Amino acid sequence: MPIANSGFTGYQPQTVAPSSRRADFDLLRRIRQLEDDQTTSTAGAWSTLTLASGWTPFGGLYSPGQYRQVGDMVQCRGTIKHAGNGFDTIVFTLPTGVRPAVSIQPLVRAPGGGAFFNLDFTGVATLKTDSTGTTTPSVSFDFQFSLTP
Repeated sequence: MPIANSGFTGYQPQTVAPSSRRADFDLLRRIRQLEDDQTTSTAGAWSTLTLASGWTPFGGLYSPGQYRQVGDMVQCRGTIKHAGNGFDTIVFTLPTGVRPAVSIQPLVRAPGGGAFFNLDFTGVATLKTDSTGTTTPSVSFDFQFSLTP
């Protein structure tokens, strides 16, 4: 049965005055600016992670392993590499004061996929995988966590 005969009148878009849309965009721009200002004013500088034995920065244009505190949150990012099979090895240990309150398992990008850090409340990050027999020459990560449970 055709839609015209079904009684369905279809979607009728509402007309919004251009000045109203402009005001909405201006408000969104102001909110984003306030959020950016707040993040910039409360964010600490990026600090380089001390990598465990066998792990080094990937190099080139890639960010080395780094962390910073933004209020109650800690952000971690970077691309690093291992000399051999990096799975089930300690990657780094976060310093006191920027460790998660509980153990977390953030996903990371690694060749072959299926990888994550086991980051416990002592700050020790170990690389884990869901697959077997996989080696990894590199890992990229970008995650954040709260300092409070």
